[in-house]
Amino acid sequence: MRQREILLTGRLGLLAAHLAARLLRDSVDRVACVAGPSRFDELVLHAQRAARQLAAGEAEDPAPRIEASLRRADLTAAAPEAEVWHFADTAGSDAGGPDDAVQAALREAGVSDLTLVRTPYAAGSAWPLPATDGAAAADGAASPLRFRRTFTTSWTLAPVAPHGAAREGLLHLLATLFEVQSEMEERLPDYFDYRALRCLAPVGAQVGVLRVEQAAELIARIAAGSAAGDFQIAAPRGEDLELLFERVGAVYGISLLAEPDEEQLNAVDAAFTRRLGALDGRLGAADPEAVEASCRAAETSSADLVLSEDELEELLDGVRAAQRLRRSALRRAADGIEATLEREELERGGHPLTYLSTSSGEPAVVLVNALGQGLGYWSRLIEALRARRRVLIWNLRGILSPPAACRIPDHVDDLEAILDHAGVNQAHLVAWCTGPRIAVELYNRRPRTVSSMVFLNTTLKCTDGPAHLDTDYERNFEPLCRVLDGRPAMAESITSSLLANAAGGDLDADRGLELLESVPAALRTEVRRPFQDAGSVLSYTRQLRDFWQHDLRTIVGEVAAPVLCIAAEHDRIAEPEASRTLASLLPRGRWLAAAGASHYLLHDRAESLADLLESFFENPEGVGVRPPAQEPADLVAAGGGEQLESPAGSP
Repeated sequence: MRQREILLTGRLGLLAAHLAARLLRDSVDRVACVAGPSRFDELVLHAQRAARQLAAGEAEDPAPRIEASLRRADLTAAAPEAEVWHFADTAGSDAGGPDDAVQAALREAGVSDLTLVRTPYAAGSAWPLPATDGAAAADGAASPLRFRRTFTTSWTLAPVAPHGAAREGLLHLLATLFEVQSEMEERLPDYFDYRALRCLAPVGAQVGVLRVEQAAELIARIAAGSAAGDFQIAAPRGEDLELLFERVGAVYGISLLAEPDEEQLNAVDAAFTRRLGALDGRLGAADPEAVEASCRAAETSSADLVLSEDELEELLDGVRAAQRLRRSALRRAADGIEATLEREELERGGHPLTYLSTSSGEPAVVLVNALGQGLGYWSRLIEALRARRRVLIWNLRGILSPPAACRIPDHVDDLEAILDHAGVNQAHLVAWCTGPRIAVELYNRRPRTVSSMVFLNTTLKCTDGPAHLDTDYERNFEPLCRVLDGRPAMAESITSSLLANAAGGDLDADRGLELLESVPAALRTEVRRPFQDAGSVLSYTRQLRDFWQHDLRTIVGEVAAPVLCIAAEHDRIAEPEASRTLASLLPRGRWLAAAGASHYLLHDRAESLADLLESFFENPEGVGVRPPAQEPADLVAAGGGEQLESPAGSP
């Protein structure tokens, strides 16, 4: 039997893992994946599970062989005789094949045996790319590679928690639904008791659903022969999207509806639709004749591919159970995380400085909190990261711990002292809200220490800064801070009002936008942290006043490290446009907009954020987009009025 060299590239998800397991089981082929370390580790786990499924009833566990045989590689290792399988999304920018860089590498390697596999939501990302103007194709660009075989699948499904690489096909829709349901219930538990969740979709839309192991089997059988051409890997008939939504909703305990009229969507519905990202491009039934031809090439019957109602319900039940189990485990661990972290204390400036850390994983990830905020916002993200990374975090001093009213340089001094004490020579910085200012100052002092930076919900508010980069919250809070700075005796009288308003008022299910912007129940104590008493209020407002004296935009031009700026669509604390502006000013800045997210996305979407961070750490140019450079005129301050109110919410 001839040994083939098979190289898997592109969006490697659940289907790629199942295909790798089948190829390694049924042949002497050598299979390698072009993937970062964390994605590759995930693929190995999925391939091992797939191999065990194939070997059900056999005495020998195939998982060790998968671990030993499935290799990680890069394109420079491609031999001319290698078979390259490129996995792409049916509605993605790569639907026609790999990008120019991959094509150039394959041409240079002399590879000519190419296969394209297209799957809805291939390795489905929880972070659809924001709309951009895009760059024009380079003049004289090489012609696209030609593929000997092309496989296009319907929506794939397996009874696993749709996380990371497994978030593919129908699993992506189920993951998005579960997230929206969970996030809304954390704000208003009975929201979906009397309200449907609608998704923008055309009338009469069709969708096909296929078990992922069946899709892998058909592809492997066809590939084992010499057949070339285009193949549809799908059930012979599609299903009405409305009916599929009805069945999914029954399992998830929610009324899930397809809605053709965008005007009928409320804010929650619209956010769900945007989070799914280009659903229209992934709908449609397969061509029955093309399916039959593909089944003949695979020497199988198309009747075997049809999912019965009972089989579909069983699969959906399995996904739902796995999602709930995973969510419960994460939340339970996060709730008690502080007791499991290593606590270290040092002295700086005559006062104790305490930081917490997990045990291993280099380079470390250092979390830079917002001014005046506690660690509760980060607990889920720390839990999601700790299996792969050493994570460090500390409470910024000067609000509830001495010395009083620290300034930005003081916080940077603290961070430097922590890095030295912890023996951290290389780190990724993840900073939230006002935290990016501290991160950039640390970079400017010690650029060799910083591998990369990720900025979440950055605020660019500064004295005399552009009004369009401020939120109403910031515009209302600034004059209050100014009054308190001049008349500190007022702090006593307004503290109770600030404390009462910090987490917002009563939530109304009919005001969906306010729900999306609101504070999750688990964080309502956290957001009141700076407003405990008159002393904490004064320290907090003075720190903010100091912060607003510095324009972050003026100090980022020399930052050579890669930086990812993530904005939340429904952030009323930090203006989403500020993240895009900052990314455009950073030499290696990239930008991502989280559809439907609030200021608290690090809490709401901790697990998917952890996946995104790992992807960025491993391949900074592969996450987000590069926004167009800002013209100087775009950064000129715009005028704005001033009013004195007690703002609700907290940075």
